[in-house]
Amino acid sequence: MAAPKLAGCPLLLIALAPRLPFLLLAAGRVPLVLFLLIGTARLCATDAQHFALGRRFGPAVLDRVRRRFTLPAWTPTSSAST
Repeated sequence: MAAPKLAGCPLLLIALAPRLPFLLLAAGRVPLVLFLLIGTARLCATDAQHFALGRRFGPAVLDRVRRRFTLPAWTPTSSAST
């Protein structure tokens, strides 16, 4: 909902929601170095959060999500040997 309002602030748009349509919207309006730095920092921050959640709650979360939503076939199962 707020994405159209942020079209005038491409760096903020990249920082808040690094999705492909928003990245394409901002790509031509932002210097390459800033685009890469902000996008990389944002994705690294979310990756660290996902890693911490997975480490803490393990495969039980994946089973719970799998029961609630339909996940693609490539997602690992909790019964797979590690």
